[in-house]
Amino acid sequence: MFRRRALRRRLASAGAPSLPDEQLRRLARALDAGAAGAECVPAARAASQLRLAVTRAFRFPELRDLTELRRLPLCEDHQCCNPYHWSRLCKPGTASATSAHRKHAVCCVTK
Repeated sequence: MFRRRALRRRLASAGAPSLPDEQLRRLARALDAGAAGAECVPAARAASQLRLAVTRAFRFPELRDLTELRRLPLCEDHQCCNPYHWSRLCKPGTASATSAHRKHAVCCVTK
């Protein structure tokens, strides 16, 4: 289970803006649940900056920017910052397109 203080530190080191307690709790629950049963974690302010930081910190550390992400069909909120509701766009034939599939349940969408 993610502790709030440790989660705040990890998010801050990834460049995320500070979060209200309720949003931090929802994010912690989503991270604890993993890809299996995670709920949406809507972000009202700085959604794109938060999404990039959270996804980089907990799912795809080599992620450069948001253009590499695609929202999964199970996600209903366009402002969601749950890292398990996003897949990474990979170029066909690259090492990340083949090896990343083994590490994550759904991780790559080839273009």
